[in-house]
Amino acid sequence: MPKGRLITLYEWEKKKWIAKKLNRDYSIIKREIKRNSEKYLPYNAKIAQSLSEKRARRTNIRKLDKSRNVELKNL
Repeated sequence: MPKGRLITLYEWEKKKWIAKKLNRDYSIIKREIKRNSEKYLPYNAKIAQSLSEKRARRTNIRKLDKSRNVELKNL
């Protein structure tokens, strides 16, 4: 038995319909909903958009740039 709740036939058809209308693959819609919803919090487009913007702003900083040791930075 897979982890999590199984989707109903209605939910599956609804996601397929959305994907078809947006001219996207079903797996993209499924992944988007899974990424931006929680167990007790259903998918919400406004929250998903803000989370997406927050993820986009996050950048990787090199460890030496974060380091407080000036000698290591200058090597």
